[in-house]
Amino acid sequence: MKKIVIPYDFSAEAELALDAAIQYAQIDPSELHMLHVVEVPSSYLSLYPEYGSLDLESVFDDDILKSIDQRLQSVVQRVKDKGLKVTSDVVHGKPFESIQKTIAHQDADLIFMGSKGATGLKEMFVGSNTERVIRNAKVPVFTVKQKIDFSTLSDLVFATDFVADKSLAFVKQLQKLFHLKIRLLKVYNTNEWVYTERSAMEKLTEFGIENGLENYSLHVVDSPFVTDGILKFAHEKKADLIVMGTHGYTGLGHLIAGSNAEGVANHSKIPIFTIHK
Repeated sequence: MKKIVIPYDFSAEAELALDAAIQYAQIDPSELHMLHVVEVPSSYLSLYPEYGSLDLESVFDDDILKSIDQRLQSVVQRVKDKGLKVTSDVVHGKPFESIQKTIAHQDADLIFMGSKGATGLKEMFVGSNTERVIRNAKVPVFTVKQKIDFSTLSDLVFATDFVADKSLAFVKQLQKLFHLKIRLLKVYNTNEWVYTERSAMEKLTEFGIENGLENYSLHVVDSPFVTDGILKFAHEKKADLIVMGTHGYTGLGHLIAGSNAEGVANHSKIPIFTIHK
């Protein structure tokens, strides 16, 4: 049985992720683990680093913690009423760090997260907790911004760089699980002189055959930016789902190369699975 971790902060976005996780678990048997992070301001952690080693009760008012736990347990019971196995946890600290620890502790197979996205300077320099999870998580991350109905899915867009990695294996799993058609997509840039439309299509054709893909179509898009090309194509085709691999660059590598997967997840209204290569 798979284990799905859902960071849950009672927001509309978190509720969308929970609803999606419930649907997924009903199709592919999975246990859910709901995580609520009581955020401690960074200034407090800097001034009082001892907070990081204290219990919640030592940092926060008991009535507040009881209220949070009661609200969370009411949601947990709603999930249990659907016949699913679910556990929950309330922790304190920085959301991203807490999520990462929980992913490891729970030995998660999937992460389901709601997202508002980030724009402007926040996107450039900080991003969102969802983006940071996408960048660092070693398991597939599902990002959703609007309600999804897994029972009506018909196709997915799989953006590829012609490497048969974990993202390709995951696409095959999704296709079998939800009976989907794959739109195999390569975004190339004519100005870089690496591919022409013809050579990109030839390479895409070879990739599909060599990897034994079934029920799929081939698409190439010329765009100076991979993120823009994927977003435009997926929205024009009214795709149900996007799947992408990510290199998970961090530090200086992230600042220089960025991440197409993070960019698409941040800006797309279409739900997306991202998988570390």
